[in-house]
Amino acid sequence: MEDDKWHNREINDVEMALLYKDFPNQWLLFEVLEINENRRPVLFKLIDRGNNKEDILDLIMENENWDSTKKHIILFADPDKPCDLE
Repeated sequence: MEDDKWHNREINDVEMALLYKDFPNQWLLFEVLEINENRRPVLFKLIDRGNNKEDILDLIMENENWDSTKKHIILFADPDKPCDLE
């Protein structure tokens, strides 16, 4: 994943829809970098992506350096539904 344009960069909520188009039908793991005053996530960093959710969950469980104090979300990039974080 390190060679793709989304890895390790800040992604805002508007760009999230573009990311969905780049990775249809994939599970996406994000670190939430910023939440607005309505408690809605608005800034993210893509940590990993995969074809099945179990791979993402395994990454979290098996990573001894995982920082559980940070906020994370897992999303499925469904090409038939709009990206909606609310």
